[in-house]
Amino acid sequence: MMASALSVGVFIDKLGRRKPFLSGVTVGWLMCVAVGALSLVKSSKTVNSLLIFFTCVWGKSYFLLSKTRAKTALVCAFPLQSGVAGAFSSEIPSADLKGRTISLAVGANNAINIGLGYLYPYMLNVEAWNWGLKTSWFFVGAGSPFAVACFLLLPETSRYIFRHQHCCFSELMSRRSVGEIDEMFEQKVRPWNFAKYETVLQTAIKEHQDGMRENTGELV
Repeated sequence: MMASALSVGVFIDKLGRRKPFLSGVTVGWLMCVAVGALSLVKSSKTVNSLLIFFTCVWGKSYFLLSKTRAKTALVCAFPLQSGVAGAFSSEIPSADLKGRTISLAVGANNAINIGLGYLYPYMLNVEAWNWGLKTSWFFVGAGSPFAVACFLLLPETSRYIFRHQHCCFSELMSRRSVGEIDEMFEQKVRPWNFAKYETVLQTAIKEHQDGMRENTGELV
């Protein structure tokens, strides 16, 4: 798990935000379905081994998702509070709403933590609901609408825009600015098209690059 978290920290700007996050959501949701399926068969050594395997895979997707400030019931109640998603609560909101958005996300995270902390003992206690592995089906159902919402609503907020070896902006412009993100929302760009969209700032810098290359060619 620690290795997953560290690798995300190193490669987050190269991989972007949306694809790693949605990959973690998908894998985590599938692992919850798999664990729920194990509750339908008789317990055995093989079942126990599969449970450990599915849990380990879920743990890796947990850290792939982690570090966002909003814990929701999203896909088996992933505590989205540490790695790829950490950028979303601070990068998606407009400058005017950034503080309120982060505060709301932190509040939602704490509220759901408290609620799940209260429900877990009932779900697992043999003298209460005694759901056992069937608890996983609760998170599959509760997380499904949030998982779908992630695919439809979460945009790509980070991307290496310029990679030309002579481009002096290759590092400075590796992330979308607040103005660019606001522009794409104002233009009603689909979230899954954010990475392909060329903003006014990108166009201006490309024109500047072309001018620099032409001037360099004339000097040569």
